[in-house]
Amino acid sequence: MFTSCLLLSVYLLQASASPTPSLQRRELHVPLSHIHSSRYSDDPASQAAWARSAGERLVSKYRTPSPRALSKRLTSNISLVNANHDGSYSGLLGLGTPPTPLNVLLDTGSADFWVASTGCAAAQSGCGGLPLWDPRTSETYENASVRFEVGYGSGRASGVLGWDTVQLGAFEVVHQPVALCDHVSPGLLTSPVSGLMGLGFQQLSASGATPLWENLVQAGLWSAPLMTFFLTRFLNSSALGTQQPGGSFTMGYVDTSLYTGTIDYAPIPAGRAGYWLLELSSVAVRSSSIPLSASSSQNAAVIDTGTTLLLAPSSAIQAIFSLIPGSQPATGDYAGYYQYPCSSNTTLTLSFSGASRGWTISAADFQLLKLPNTQDTCIAALYESNLGNNAPQWVVGDTFLKNVYSVFRYDPPSVGFASLSSEARGLSAPGPLPNVSVLPPEATVTAPAEKLSRATRTPPSKGWDLGIVLACLILGHLTIALL
Repeated sequence: MFTSCLLLSVYLLQASASPTPSLQRRELHVPLSHIHSSRYSDDPASQAAWARSAGERLVSKYRTPSPRALSKRLTSNISLVNANHDGSYSGLLGLGTPPTPLNVLLDTGSADFWVASTGCAAAQSGCGGLPLWDPRTSETYENASVRFEVGYGSGRASGVLGWDTVQLGAFEVVHQPVALCDHVSPGLLTSPVSGLMGLGFQQLSASGATPLWENLVQAGLWSAPLMTFFLTRFLNSSALGTQQPGGSFTMGYVDTSLYTGTIDYAPIPAGRAGYWLLELSSVAVRSSSIPLSASSSQNAAVIDTGTTLLLAPSSAIQAIFSLIPGSQPATGDYAGYYQYPCSSNTTLTLSFSGASRGWTISAADFQLLKLPNTQDTCIAALYESNLGNNAPQWVVGDTFLKNVYSVFRYDPPSVGFASLSSEARGLSAPGPLPNVSVLPPEATVTAPAEKLSRATRTPPSKGWDLGIVLACLILGHLTIALL
């Protein structure tokens, strides 16, 4: 799914079907945590296996896309937990009545909501050690008796679709579709994560269900029609514990304390909503640009919180590393990656059509890991894509997103970036994990009655590759979901 899976502990926000002007604006913060990954193992074989798995999952996530045809004003802030040194970011939500707290991945690269259930036999799947949800504990669970299956680069999850009440932050959605998975591929999830919440558009949903976030925004419950992410960095802090404060996820507002200047928005191309997708206008190694495809469709880039790596076409990868002296294709378990001199302090800048400036991946994030038993050889956090003409060729995951404050705007459909404030940068420091819990909702909305289709989709290899690799191994669909 993705090299470093975003583990997000989220809370369901209650939104009223009939917006009530008397309700006051609310904000909720959900901390993220970070989990230890095999990326930092002293065993070269374990480290290589992690890298190989991350890359393969990333490609699988995006290879076979199957897009579908497309009050009360509140806000909520969910604190995240950074696990495994930027491997995943997790959040807490409440599922059922009474609500059971569950940690899930928040993945902008996919659109389905699923959890591992008590029907998942640990001996036959990847559910061993995971917190499993028991639908018998909920007074409001309804079984739709429709089979569900979704595939990622790192594996598959399958089970049965149903409906239940979900609480996320200050909001609650009644009758929200959820898949209870009785089979999860080994390594797809890592404790304490129990599932994944997709934050992409409905067109991506394997079940055809409207994602929870769209139910909230369409009900007019958010003060502004947008979601934001701020992700902390502990990439080079392998000596720290496996979980650290991970940043925040907000719904309905932007946290002005976490960025400076203006938010620079780039539009989602007309007719391309599904993924949070932007068109690249330039890519530069330091100050030297590389050639991009003459076809704008080949320059489409998915912005994916559920992916750790940056996925790029082979031609672009080759052009990037031709500008880095001493670099070369990695081999063996690292095939698909490039190795380069760690001391080169390489940075990469991405610019998007419709935006006014470019955004830089720092040298710290450009480096995925340092090869064991070497003095100055690193593996870059870029992976070659080979996804076919119908899949996005670029997937921009946490390697990039840790460097910016990112905003996912529903109307007009766009993604914005802003420079991190000094306060935000100061939060990438060891500290106590957020004290989070499922809070009583302040607004409730009932999900529309929708016919659920048999979900049998393999999302294009996305952040889940690295995101889930990290989410699975680390944990990583991303992450939600896609790379």
